[in-house]
This record gives sequence, C-alpha cells and structure tokens, in this order.
Amino acid sequence: MEDTLERKMTLIRSKTLSLTSSTSSYRVTKVKGKMAGIGGSVTGTATAKVVGNYQYSCKIVEHSQTYNELKKKYKINSGVSGFFAWISGSAHAEKEKSSIRQALKEIITSKEITADIHAEFTIVGTKDNVRVDAMSYVILAEIEDESGNKVHAISKGDPRGDTGAVDNDNEEVKTEDNTSTITI
Repeated sequence: MEDTLERKMTLIRSKTLSLTSSTSSYRVTKVKGKMAGIGGSVTGTATAKVVGNYQYSCKIVEHSQTYNELKKKYKINSGVSGFFAWISGSAHAEKEKSSIRQALKEIITSKEITADIHAEFTIVGTKDNVRVDAMSYVILAEIEDESGNKVHAISKGDPRGDTGAVDNDNEEVKTEDNTSTITI
C-alpha cells in the first residue's frame, strides 16, 4: 500500500503489529519512506553513486526513555529496523508488552522535530542488459493509538540499516558502501 506524504515522500507499508491491553491500543507499521529526487539508474552490472539530502518532520524513537531502557536491558539492535524486529520476534517482547506500549505512548506524545537525512550509497545492477531505476528510502515506524492519532518516527541509531533503495516496483535494490546519516 502506498500514499504520498507532504508531496515528497511515498510510503510503502509492510508488516503491522497490534499491541493492545484493557487500557491502551497501538498499531505499529514498518514503513519505507521513498525520498523523491534522491536516486539513480544503472544498466547491466554497472554501479551508480547516490547522494542526496532530505528533511523530514517526525517523532524520534530515542526520545522515549522507556525505549532507551528496553534497548539497554535487552541489547536491542539500533534503528527503527532493530526495534521493530525485536517487538515482532523476541521472546522478551512478549513479557514487556506494557513497557512497549509505554514507549510507543512516549514517542507519540514527544515533540515533532525535523530530521536531516543524508543518503549516500552505491546502487548495483545485477542483470545484464536490464535497466534499474532506484529511489532511496528511509525506514520509519508508523505508530497509531486507539484514538486514531498517527505519527511517523525515525531513529538516528542505525542510518545504514534504516536506509537503502527500491525500484519502481518497490523491490529492494542491491546497494554497497552505505555511509548514510540521520541527524536529529
């Protein structure tokens, strides 16, 4: 499912998790936000350097004290990807549902800021005589509470793991030498 946010970022939603209790309910969706204007094309097995800057207004995962405590306690991998992987697949996440809901609440109610995303990597063609057009993306967490309040959150923790490129069909494109940064 795709939609355009702020006329510049196209959102590609993937897996959604629901965390509910008798007092609160949250949905968390892992989203790739395609950054318009930052991409490149390759034909065959050629490579192309992609470099660009993008600003995005959003919430920050690390602004949640509970998230930071969980990350330290369970050695959760950094970035939105690491947090999402932990809450969707860790045995510890099952017993920490209350803390996870608290972290999501803290993220939703935190101040929105503008993140500076510097995408820098090389896209790699993988098939002879096939052209690939690629656009860069950043991984976001789309968080929605029981009242329908929906926010997007980013993490500065693992910019190389939370950025990459997709083709026109939203399929992952091979990248190398990712030195992307996310500055809060």
